[in-house]
Amino acid sequence: MSVVFPEDVFACNSEKAALITDEGICSYAELQRHIAEWQEKLSSTVERPLVALAMCGNVDSVSCYLACLKSGFPVVLFHPGLSAAGQQALISRLTPNLLVADNSLTVKHQRCMPLAGELALLLTTSGSTGGGKFVALSRENLAANTASICSYLPVTSEDKTLLPMPLSYSYGLSVLNTHLAKGATVRLTSLTPMDRAFWTLLKDEAVTSLSGVPSFYEMLLRLRFDRQLLPELAYFTQAGGKLKEAGVKTLAEFADKYNKLCFIMYGQTEATARMAYLDPHTVLRKPSAAGKAIPGGKLSLCDEHGRLISEPGVTGELLYEGKNVMLGYVSDHTDLAAFSPSAVLHTGDLAFFDEDGDYTITGRLKRIIKLAGERVNLDGLEALFAEQGLEVKVAGEDNFLVTACRESEMSEAESRLKSLVSAPPAYLTVRAFSDWPLLGNGKTDYQAILKAGRDKHDNG
Repeated sequence: MSVVFPEDVFACNSEKAALITDEGICSYAELQRHIAEWQEKLSSTVERPLVALAMCGNVDSVSCYLACLKSGFPVVLFHPGLSAAGQQALISRLTPNLLVADNSLTVKHQRCMPLAGELALLLTTSGSTGGGKFVALSRENLAANTASICSYLPVTSEDKTLLPMPLSYSYGLSVLNTHLAKGATVRLTSLTPMDRAFWTLLKDEAVTSLSGVPSFYEMLLRLRFDRQLLPELAYFTQAGGKLKEAGVKTLAEFADKYNKLCFIMYGQTEATARMAYLDPHTVLRKPSAAGKAIPGGKLSLCDEHGRLISEPGVTGELLYEGKNVMLGYVSDHTDLAAFSPSAVLHTGDLAFFDEDGDYTITGRLKRIIKLAGERVNLDGLEALFAEQGLEVKVAGEDNFLVTACRESEMSEAESRLKSLVSAPPAYLTVRAFSDWPLLGNGKTDYQAILKAGRDKHDNG
């Protein structure tokens, strides 16, 4: 069917369920028919259109996405919750020929666009806001990452995975890609652990694997996931940010007790979703680690002068090499005609490796600010608060730092902040939140925290 999804996988599993939604079951044979229908619709305008797709968790969206890959039509995926203004901004910047939203096709224009031959997919770097740059990925990127993930995760055609993440998000999309490539079943859902129906689905539909971001597992653990009897569940994966060490330990202990596998993984959209994973048998011993490079990839570190670091325990910027490294960034349609891919991806993450070669992520280069001339690592500051028993989120820019906390912990957060950070009071503010603001991909929205802190500070 494409370099990502071989034809024989669909043919060999024709009567099996490919997708299950709340509306029903779609077999591999039915999915193939839907793909063919979308190919016909999409090819009726220009020879090689650029397609913008509101990527919902339904059969139509998945079929349209797969039709684009099969036909060689570049497709930009965006969150279905993107506002009308956000959609308009995306269309203005990328000028797609076709817009697919709410399961309907709209022709925006029929001009032939200069599109690089290797371009297959565009993913946003900004969750559900529609701003920011786009990551350009090739068919080779998708095929390499899918094959690599399938080589270390025990995905088989007998699996049924529960996928609660947006498919416009690289992690959610990679789960879809890997399972369809293996002829497995993907159970799509918009339910969260806060919904009673989620637990019914997890228990009654014989789910064999589960994937999620830190906020998803935090919800699961608050609701005693580790005390559930889930005999069909064979393994679960966590990526999309760093889950707290205590949470990782609880998941690893649960996996160990009930003979399951817990995969802690690390990746970025710029690497088509995955760069590293931690051997599940190592998780209990190294709950903070991200592990080693995925098959076919290579990790290394460099210091602030660009020199490679060869000693264990020394922190530097994490670098990645592999066939899954993106073509490049895209700001608008003028960037789509040609790409000059870099062999090395500078991740912007700070990390070190240990004597076993396992890497641990310690923070972000861009999460370092200066307060009154002193460098402050925001991720490190969050960790210091956590060591003192306070769950906070810290955002900031030079000479301004916002500590987000729960209402009940406001005074304690203010007190701890003064003891941890030596900076003029005008540079510091504490803001209470009932829930952390999240991006569409489930990660903490630090820009929203920063803005809320600024508003409080400016309004007294």
